[in-house]
Amino acid sequence: METESISDNKIPQEKLYKDRQVWVASMLGGPLTAGYVIARNFKELGENKKVPLTLIIAVIVTIIVFSLAIVLPDGFPNIGLPLIYTLAAFALVRIYQGERLTEHARKGGLFQSWWKTIGVSMLGLALTIVLVVMPIFAFFYFSAPTEIVKTYGMTENEIGYQEGNVTEREVDLVAKALRETGFFDDEHKSYTYVLKKGNTYELFFNFNFAGQITSDTIDNYGEFRKQMQTFFQGKKIVVNLVVDDIANVIKRIE
Repeated sequence: METESISDNKIPQEKLYKDRQVWVASMLGGPLTAGYVIARNFKELGENKKVPLTLIIAVIVTIIVFSLAIVLPDGFPNIGLPLIYTLAAFALVRIYQGERLTEHARKGGLFQSWWKTIGVSMLGLALTIVLVVMPIFAFFYFSAPTEIVKTYGMTENEIGYQEGNVTEREVDLVAKALRETGFFDDEHKSYTYVLKKGNTYELFFNFNFAGQITSDTIDNYGEFRKQMQTFFQGKKIVVNLVVDDIANVIKRIE
């Protein structure tokens, strides 16, 4: 009995990361770093089977997080994603390692220093940028459709479009129709963006602010749409009045 008691009270030799250190590692170094320190704890605690699974999940979460970061709207809070995955990492440590960490501390076990935690976080952040973030940004950059602007007339009126979405011949037909309706002329430079969806040509016209899109403006562009439609039998013309970006449609006329 005495031997068993001595064995139970033996000071653990493993050096673990505290749950608060996991929080800091995640917030500073990202989900990949959080996965590493959690996996390191599992290894020190002898739960080797959980190490590869933890690292795989960390890699997957990292890819998802930084892919979302690219496509999320501008108004999304910058702290949003880091807070979500940091809370998740902290919760997982508490659930799967909490009791062992508490017991480890009770027996006088050692924990990693805060300096090492910060160092690992910075290294993890650097690796995340090189191995995950840069490839993701490169993928989105090179896979994005090429934007082309073609000019017409003396005032160099412009039509923007995506390569592969509409052909140059189709863009020329749109330009000819814009010229016939008077939208394109030789006195003022004008711009429109063309997007093809099936048998529909979406035309986008940009305004500086929403207040410029009055009822009279909508009526005028409604008549303009009808004129454009006469040049495209079998096709549908849709006019979009936007502010700053084609994704910010204030009024759709069809």
